[in-house]
Amino acid sequence: MTPRNCGPHGVAWGGEGVVRKDRRSPYRSDLRSPDWLKVKHRQTVTVHVEACPHLQRTLAHIRELGARAGVALNPSTPPSALEYVLDDLDLVLVMSVNPGFGGQSFIPSAHRKVRELKTLVGARTIDISVDGGVKADLARSLAQDGASILVAGSAVFGAADPAAAVRAIRAAATA
Repeated sequence: MTPRNCGPHGVAWGGEGVVRKDRRSPYRSDLRSPDWLKVKHRQTVTVHVEACPHLQRTLAHIRELGARAGVALNPSTPPSALEYVLDDLDLVLVMSVNPGFGGQSFIPSAHRKVRELKTLVGARTIDISVDGGVKADLARSLAQDGASILVAGSAVFGAADPAAAVRAIRAAATA
């Protein structure tokens, strides 16, 4: 099991996911509170909507610091929570498990949330990322729903051959 709230670079709290259409892996931080000391040298900073009483101000500050601004939505948080900050966003992270530790099962309602976000985002250039329980068997349907980034932890690092797991997720997402 992965320790709470941490993971190796490239997974969950450390980096942008395993599958990305352009295959880059920028460094990202997910913060449950706006701890600005951690922002330096990050390309994307993702805050949990529930932790930010002034979400628009937080997102603007992240951008002022030169990072991309992202918001994470816990499984029970509706996409409508972002309606008034869409123009301040670069990324939405759909938590498809309850945050805290690796190895949890994917919560199926995340599919609907990704589709609703894709509609809400419209023509804006906002990445939709999914984190939690992502495996190769879900990658294609999540990509079809509108996810542009898939974050996989246990599916990769719990596999006998992590490189093969990454290839399988990529192949499924782009099929």
